[in-house]
Order: sequence, then structure tokens, then C-alpha cells
Amino acid sequence: MKKLLITGFLLLILNSAYLACSAAPNLFYVANVFYHVLFGFILVPFFAVYGYRFLRRTPLNGVHHHLGWVTYYLTILSGMAGIVLMMVGNTHPHRWILHVHIATAVLATGLIFVLLTKMKSVYATVSLVRSSWRWGLLVIGLGIFLFMTMLSWRFKHPDPNHVIENPTGPPMSMDQEAMLGKDGPFFPSSAETSTGGRIPSTFFMTSQSCGTAGCHPDIYEQWNSSAHHFSSFNNQWYRKSIEYMQDVVGVQPSKWCAGCHDQAVLFNGMFDRPISEIIHKPEAQAGIGCNGCHAIVHVKD
Repeated sequence: MKKLLITGFLLLILNSAYLACSAAPNLFYVANVFYHVLFGFILVPFFAVYGYRFLRRTPLNGVHHHLGWVTYYLTILSGMAGIVLMMVGNTHPHRWILHVHIATAVLATGLIFVLLTKMKSVYATVSLVRSSWRWGLLVIGLGIFLFMTMLSWRFKHPDPNHVIENPTGPPMSMDQEAMLGKDGPFFPSSAETSTGGRIPSTFFMTSQSCGTAGCHPDIYEQWNSSAHHFSSFNNQWYRKSIEYMQDVVGVQPSKWCAGCHDQAVLFNGMFDRPISEIIHKPEAQAGIGCNGCHAIVHVKD
């Protein structure tokens, strides 16, 4: 059990380093989050009992005795902060609890490393092989070093996909408005697709399934009467604006508005025709659906 506890502790250090430096939307990241929560939840009560008995029975003198108890209470505090986060949620108002959790955990881990370098004889007390203590210290030291290195790398070299850089100046003409240039399929809108081309309009017309499937019925009802839902040609003010604009300057310039207002008709190519020809189609009444926001993968500026 003691060896399993130490192994889990080492894995928890590596797991924490990964979570601190990555937020990838994939199953591996989610699995690491569950491991962090699950093993942390198991570790805290076990450590609270075993750590107390260990410190009471293990001969520590002077400063090491005090450091041992400081480490014990820091670990308990870190675990308690983690449990509170599980209950209230790791949201912005509770960010200070997350900072307490991280700070106390890092400090406790560092103190454990300091104590173990002075406690070679203790390993005989806890029934571990005396000759293996150097390897344990080496692994813990490497784990802490990796953790600090990954944190430093994260802050000095942020993911470019997480950095938004605005242009140095505004577009001087409509030709500079679109990201893909004048020949892009959605010009002059700055909107893009991950494929670089058109996508079916049905992708933006599935909002009702989010509510009727029993997942988000309340949110769906809020959306159903919101400005997002009535952003397209089911909004008569917007409809008249686009119809007038197309009568005056043609269809192409009005696609600048469609990048936000009319995703279902812009991204499938229907907006290449005058809106008067498709005004009553379901695509023209879809508005900004759930996928219109939740499918965004990158913001350039």
C-alpha cells in the first residue's frame, strides 16, 4: 500500500504538470482531469490518517520535525481546497480557491522532497527497501523539475492558437476585409471554415435537438426568444437593411454582414444569390444557432 501510494503520488505530480500546461479538447486530457480528481480524493483522507501516524511514530528532530508537520498541514489544506472546488466548481469567482490548491500543493511537494533527502533511515521505518531510496528521490526530483520546466515553458511560449493579435491598422479597402482574400468563398466577410470551403447549412440548424434531447431545455427556450435566434431574415429590420443594400450595391458587399448574421445561408453558398430569392427558406430563418458559437475553433483577431 505504501509503495502504491508513493507511485500514485509520483504519477499525480506528472499529471499535475500536464494539466497545468495543456488544455486540449480531447479524451486524454479529460481522462487526466478525472484521474487528478479521483486519486486526489482518495489520497487526501489516506494521507490525513497515515501521515499523522507516520509523523507521530517517526523520530524527527529539530527543524525536520516542524517541516514534517508544516508539510502535513499544507497537504491537507491543498486537498481540502481541491474538494471544495469539486463541490462549488472551478469557475472564475472561485479562482482564488484554485490558487490556494496549487500553491499549497507545490509547496508541500517541495518540502516532501527536502525532507526525504534527510530521511534515509526513515525508509527502514516504513518498510521500504533501503537501497531504493535514491531512486525515489531521483524520480520525485525529476517530477518537480519537469513540473516547473513545463510551467515556465507554458508562460514563455504560449500556444499560438490561444493568442489573439489585432491588425496594426483598420482595412483601407473592402478587399482587405476577408481573411482569405478577395477570392475567398465568403468575401468580404472575415468568417472562415476549418475546411476553407463551404459546409452544409444543416450544420447550423440543429439547435432544437439541444433542447428536445433533454440536455439543455431551459437554455434552448432562452435562445428561442433571443436576439441570436432572430439575427437573420426572421428579423424584419435586418431583412429590410439587406434588401436595400443589395438593391443599391449588389449582393457581394452584403456578405460582410452575413458572416455574423446568416451563417446557415452564407456557408453553404446560398448568399451568392439575391436574398429575395431565398427569403422564405428555413436556412434564411435560422439565425445564429448553437453551433454558430460552439463550433468556433479559432479567433484570429
